[in-house]
Amino acid sequence: MRAERRTPPDTTHSAMACAISIASVGDRCGPWPKENGSTALFMTAAISSIMRANGPGPEAVPSNVFRREPLQTALTLVVLAGVALIIGWRTHENIGKVLLGFLLLLLLGYAFSWIGALIGLVVRTPEAATSGGLIWLFPLTFISNAFVDANQMPTVLRHIAEWNPFSATVAACRELFGNVPPGFVTSDAWPMQHPILASVIWSVLIIVVFRTLAVRRYRSATA
Repeated sequence: MRAERRTPPDTTHSAMACAISIASVGDRCGPWPKENGSTALFMTAAISSIMRANGPGPEAVPSNVFRREPLQTALTLVVLAGVALIIGWRTHENIGKVLLGFLLLLLLGYAFSWIGALIGLVVRTPEAATSGGLIWLFPLTFISNAFVDANQMPTVLRHIAEWNPFSATVAACRELFGNVPPGFVTSDAWPMQHPILASVIWSVLIIVVFRTLAVRRYRSATA
């Protein structure tokens, strides 16, 4: 008898989420020397906008960088979606749900960018910013439901994947795009039962925590 084959989940949304996260984190971290040139601070467009409200200092990122960065992230998503459509990816829900799925991807990318901002403000060298800004992202994506069905993971990893903010957003996008495979068994974990709400909660929580820490770090470093 032939063994029953499980239908694998569509990983197109996972690839989009990965690309948006990497692009957002990478765009937020970049070397920006202090006026005295003795120490390299890694500024971000988001933090510079906050400082600009109180008057730009010598470390401020030019305003054109701040205006360009969000557009670059959105453009990345447009390009990814376009390529996915060319190779056969399709959505199966109404335009409202599809747009909500894309907004969740952008929100997650924005949330992760604040983690990159904090790392960029803590490290001391461009090399450390390059590696430290992204190295945490890889285990977060691989220990998730992005590319592997979490139900097939060992117990400990499965629980981590089920409560992973990346998993919540990927599951929400599959639901909103109408690409949940037939017969797919959804976990009983709360984030997997309510992925859209869980995705929003995770992203907002990350933004609140890491934005606060990043701005506090900036102010202490420039005091």
